[in-house]
Amino acid sequence: MKKVFNHIIAITLLLFLATSCTDVLDKAAVDSFTQDAVFSDIGTAKAFLGNCYDRMGGNSSNVLGGREDLLGACTDQLLCIHRAGDNVYVKGTLSPDKLGHFGSEGRFGFLHWGGLYRNIQNVNTVIANLDKVPATTPPDIALIQRMKGEAYFIRAYDYTQLLRGYGGVVLNDKPFLLGQDFLSLTRSTIAQT
Repeated sequence: MKKVFNHIIAITLLLFLATSCTDVLDKAAVDSFTQDAVFSDIGTAKAFLGNCYDRMGGNSSNVLGGREDLLGACTDQLLCIHRAGDNVYVKGTLSPDKLGHFGSEGRFGFLHWGGLYRNIQNVNTVIANLDKVPATTPPDIALIQRMKGEAYFIRAYDYTQLLRGYGGVVLNDKPFLLGQDFLSLTRSTIAQT
């Protein structure tokens, strides 16, 4: 009887060891998302587009390029509480090399070249991948179409900011890839932009 009991225990241990071959440490990261994960759910795709809204204007740390310094602060309508007498608009010292909010200098500039192109890259990623988002109900399909329209608007807004500050710029309507030949890109004319 003891021999049978030992065999049962040995077989149970072998079965347990044979079925536990998966690595418990082989888990997916929960602190970041892959592109496939973002566009596998309508909620995460919407959140990614919301991040593109947050980065309109190019400055990644401020909404629309400036949290407190709104465009109205460039006129006599508003006055920023932090730099009341320091703005070039208030002092009347606006010049080609000191554009205030309309330049790329400082924390609240509206023309951050790198930030605008980073946002355009993100928007191009949204436009290229929104059709992959699973949507079966009419409201979800309508939401995806609306999100695509919003993405086109954000890209147009960012290109308008680049045009306003830099003239003709490099136009791109597809996400850049790592192995892409970036030396083949050319700057567009003002009319093309």
